Amino acid sequence: MSGSTPTGGQYPIPSSPFAARGRLKARERGIPFNLVLEITDTCSGGCLYCYSSSTEKSRNTIPIQRIRELIDEAAEIGIRGITWPGGDPLLHPHWIEALSYATKRGLYNLMFAPNLMTVTKEKARQLAQEVKIEIVMLHFDTLTPEIYAQLHRDPKTLEQKKRGYENLREAGIPPRQMYGCMSLSKPLMKDFRQTIDWFVDEVGVKNFFFSAYKPTGSFAPTQRHLEISLSDYREAFTYRAEKLRQPELLRMGVSDGVDFCQTHIYIKSDGGVIPCSLMREVVCGNIYEERLGRILEQNREELLFHYPIKGYCGEECENRDVCFGCRANAYHYLGDRQASDPKCWLNPTSHEI
Repeated sequence: MSGSTPTGGQYPIPSSPFAARGRLKARERGIPFNLVLEITDTCSGGCLYCYSSSTEKSRNTIPIQRIRELIDEAAEIGIRGITWPGGDPLLHPHWIEALSYATKRGLYNLMFAPNLMTVTKEKARQLAQEVKIEIVMLHFDTLTPEIYAQLHRDPKTLEQKKRGYENLREAGIPPRQMYGCMSLSKPLMKDFRQTIDWFVDEVGVKNFFFSAYKPTGSFAPTQRHLEISLSDYREAFTYRAEKLRQPELLRMGVSDGVDFCQTHIYIKSDGGVIPCSLMREVVCGNIYEERLGRILEQNREELLFHYPIKGYCGEECENRDVCFGCRANAYHYLGDRQASDPKCWLNPTSHEI
């Protein structure tokens, strides 16, 4: 078994959706570069596969005072930026204060991931003018109503999300500040190319990422029919690389890249600290019980994946400098976080389902 180590003096995959100044240095030092802070699990998006089990009735919300303390604690341990996922961060009553305080402490707001349904003209104006954000994420799985209806509780919400995107555009947020996101699932394989084409050709994004279905969260295990096959993974990731004219992205297989995975930690809306948004059961502490620095100190190996990877991903793959396989895939499908990625087409031990 062997671990993955960086081999160059710059970010190995500069076109990665998660490339950021300073990330490689953070990995070399063995410290996190960014904090992914899920400040609420409330969301009206209605996605049937939601990994955070978010609904309109969800009630886990981190108080603003604890958010401010977390930002202080993050700055103390050298974290450079914060990503704000969902739930829907726009539904937190103090989201502007939270982002503004991060900026005041010298941290980047690296990515903000709203439910586009709640992006009113006023919220879009606030995002464009009142806070400093590097990237706003646009989550569209499909633009086809029939396919959308298979993945969401309310089919009519697709038009609301389109209006949210238009509000962002009209507020002056340029395409270079937008990333696309697709949650890959079996129904999307019918038209994923059209959605990717829309992101690139019409919206004008320079990058986007996939979050493939995983059997995690309270909804997803009952939706196993959404699981995509090995060839589906290859088809989707290959088309993305071709459309973006970034063939080097394929070196990361189906993962987000080792430089991202080894330089971030994730805080759930209930305070649980985990290594990955899709490994929600692997809880390494709670921010209501201990300070963030203490949790990291006691669980660094687990939180930053500082352990050897077995088999092809850790010992043979020629892309080990930039990828160690998706650890969430190994965890959910093999029950072993250190196993080779069973969903990567580059892994000869992977099998079609």
